Amino acid sequence: MIERLLKSVKLFVNGGGYVSDLEATFITYLTSERQYSDETVKAYREDIDAFRHFLSETGGATDLLSVSKLDVQVYLSQLYDEHKARTTIARKISSLRSFYEFMVREHQITQNPFAYVTLKKRPAPLLGSFTKRK
Repeated sequence: MIERLLKSVKLFVNGGGYVSDLEATFITYLTSERQYSDETVKAYREDIDAFRHFLSETGGATDLLSVSKLDVQVYLSQLYDEHKARTTIARKISSLRSFYEFMVREHQITQNPFAYVTLKKRPAPLLGSFTKRK
């Protein structure tokens, strides 16, 4: 099924811009099988687009299927350097991890380059204050 969709033709999706057939297949999976909302699908698409733009701007992998762990590490560094919120970074990584898990299941790649990524958890704030009682 996916082989038929992997042509270099670009598709226009919901007025949100052009995406590859590969991404269109993933978007279809999110809407049909996972039944994600339009806003969630839009966020996934934007996260994938941002990663593709990063790759083209930095001279990383030439396409989404040839991404290396180094590309992922440099992308994470850039997100931190841009002072993105931890929740934003977590969402972007989650979107990309899901995309690449789908590509592994569809036998398009053998390893998910985002599988190893773990974000540091923010320490919980201390409750109350420590003052001496009289």
